[in-house]
Amino acid sequence: SSSPSSRRRPSAPSRSSRLAFVVRHDSPVRCVAFSPDGKLIASGGDDGALRLWNAADGKPVRTLKADRHAITALTFGRKGGSLGTGSADGTIRMWDADTGVEKSKHVAHTGEVLCLAGHPDRPLAVSGGADAMVKLWVAGSSKLDRTLTYHTKAIVGLAFGPDGRVFVSASADGSVRIYDVVQNRVRSNGPTVPRSPTCLTFLGDGRHVAVGDVAGNIGHFALPGA
Repeated sequence: SSSPSSRRRPSAPSRSSRLAFVVRHDSPVRCVAFSPDGKLIASGGDDGALRLWNAADGKPVRTLKADRHAITALTFGRKGGSLGTGSADGTIRMWDADTGVEKSKHVAHTGEVLCLAGHPDRPLAVSGGADAMVKLWVAGSSKLDRTLTYHTKAIVGLAFGPDGRVFVSASADGSVRIYDVVQNRVRSNGPTVPRSPTCLTFLGDGRHVAVGDVAGNIGHFALPGA
C-alpha cells in the first residue's frame, strides 16, 4: 500500500499571528473540543479536570473534577447539550454540558480511552482505546452496539465524516480503516502510514482525510469513490 501524499511544512507564522487567549489547567492538556454551536470550549487534562470555557473571551464557565485519572479524550453530543469524556482508566462518562451533572459512567476499554467521536446526526458514538479496539455505543448510555477488532495496536485517531455515513480509524500499527456505518462493514482499507499515525481528521469537503505521524509528517488521502 502507498503512504499518504506528503504535504509541505507550513511556513513560520507572521508576527500578527497570536493566540486570542490562553486558558490553563494545572497539568498537561490532553484533549480539547468546540461545542457544535461554537460557543463553548471543553478541555481535559492529566489533572482529571473537565473545564468549560466561553469561546468568545476565554472566561471559565464551569470546572468539574471529573476523574482522579487523566481525561484523555472528549467529544460533544450532536446537539451540544451533552459531553462525553474518556479516561486513562478505560471509563467513559457522559455529562450534561449545561448543568455539569454526570449522566452515566461505564468501563469501555482495557487501558486508556484514546479517542472519542460523536455521530453528527444519530445518537451514536465511537471510542478507541489502548486495547486496539474500536467500539460503537448508543450515545449517552453504556449500551454497546458493536466491537471492531481489525487493528492490532492502540487506536490513535477516530473521526466521522460530515454526512455520518463513515468513520475513519487509525492505529499505532500503521493501519487506517474506513468503516461504513450504514452497511456495518469495513468499506475499505486506507493507506498504510509507515511512521505510525498519531491523529487524523476529515477535511472540510468530507472526501479527504488528513493523517499525522510520529515523524512529524502530515499526509492526506481521498476516500474511495470521492
